[in-house]
Amino acid sequence: MIFRQLQHGTAVVKDHAQGFQMSLQLFPEISSPHPTNSERFYRHLIFWTLQDKDFYCLEPWSAARNALNTHTDLTFLEPGATLTANWQIILEEIA
Repeated sequence: MIFRQLQHGTAVVKDHAQGFQMSLQLFPEISSPHPTNSERFYRHLIFWTLQDKDFYCLEPWSAARNALNTHTDLTFLEPGATLTANWQIILEEIA
């Protein structure tokens, strides 16, 4: 499942069967001396699992699948430039 053009910086998944929730926080601040093409580095959130497996995954993506071919939402840096983008996962027990 793909959530595109994220507007908020937090996604929460509650797993009542296992008794926890996972929060993924995306930080909008980008540390780079060069401007990027968006205020938000992570524009897409991918939620996936495999059938009959007891795990799932939340993946923040900076560009959509196939972006290397379409050049959509790619962030380009000059040689020697750096970019730091952060995210955080918090696991909490729920009743």
